[in-house]
Amino acid sequence: MLRAFAFLLCAAPAWAEVELHLTFRMLEKVISEQVFTAEGRKYVRGSKSAKCSFAYLEMPRIGETAGRLIVRAKFTGRSAMDFLGRCVGMGESFDVIILATPYVDQTLLRLKEVVVEPADGRKTLYSRRVCEGLATELPRQMQFDIAPEAKRILEAPSLDFPFSRSLSAFQVPRVFMTPEAVVVALTFRLRIE
Repeated sequence: MLRAFAFLLCAAPAWAEVELHLTFRMLEKVISEQVFTAEGRKYVRGSKSAKCSFAYLEMPRIGETAGRLIVRAKFTGRSAMDFLGRCVGMGESFDVIILATPYVDQTLLRLKEVVVEPADGRKTLYSRRVCEGLATELPRQMQFDIAPEAKRILEAPSLDFPFSRSLSAFQVPRVFMTPEAVVVALTFRLRIE
């Protein structure tokens, strides 16, 4: 057994690229649990306690179209003032389509070329302002550092494997889309002692 393991290690290239396929189903689950944390909502302005001035997205559904990431979600928002206990101002609820291109900046997975449109194509003054604001704000709010999570997973102790592991030279050279997943290419060194 040890001879076979040693042979495999010697035969393996010193530096290889690994593809991490993040399926849309898995991404929806992770995003729902880690980003849409306020009762299934992602507040992009205000909070649950803000009665007259808030904006949130909910019910994200993720997919791919023409090599780009597509997210369908429901937007609800209000931009009003509290006047004698009543909210006076604009507010709407509508479905949005978010198109974006994922890219890598060092080890950060980010979004660029973000376009947000009402799903039904109707553009009111409020929906236009909302879509413009989301297109500007989402790239800042939606980013994920892959390195700490990879380090946590690959270095985690295991009862079945009593040797320590140490991750180094971690890089994310590229990211691309398939019809089923966001694919993140990784290169790294894993030292086992």
